[in-house]
Amino acid sequence: MSALLYPDRYQLWLEHDLANHRPAFYKDLRVEDQLPLWRFIEQHYLTRYEQLFRIEFEWSADGIWGIPFPGSVSVRGCYGPEDLNLPDSLTASLRHWHDNIDENVEPWSSSKPFDWDASDRAGLAIAKRIKAHVGPNIYLEFNSFRELAKAGDEIIELPVPDFAAVVKSAQQ
Repeated sequence: MSALLYPDRYQLWLEHDLANHRPAFYKDLRVEDQLPLWRFIEQHYLTRYEQLFRIEFEWSADGIWGIPFPGSVSVRGCYGPEDLNLPDSLTASLRHWHDNIDENVEPWSSSKPFDWDASDRAGLAIAKRIKAHVGPNIYLEFNSFRELAKAGDEIIELPVPDFAAVVKSAQQ
């Protein structure tokens, strides 16, 4: 078998994402399928994109996070709108979405309910606009491992890859 292209990220994936914080989409992943799936991730994502990002709320941040691979539960730095050369109108939309959560969510209190569904819809819409702006060489997700991609004239959110099919095709 050929050497891994990103051995450090593979170790992070094994130790952090699979061992400690396994996302639901990996729940049935067998140990013997980990390496073939990682090779698929390298081939279809890591070698294809210049950078990988997630749009996600975090206190006192701008909402743009570098990620080491799609769906990662770890991040590789917080980025600002200027790092993606976002236009002022898109920067304002991103900040408005982020500030709405920052100013209205009280994690210590359940007395003031927050409409997370509406916020997620607004955040996804903004992430799609960001994807349209940054173009095809940047991987972007709003929901973990749900790539935002151009389909015709619109940006859509792809489903999480079907890992059973991915592993099977990677082994052939």
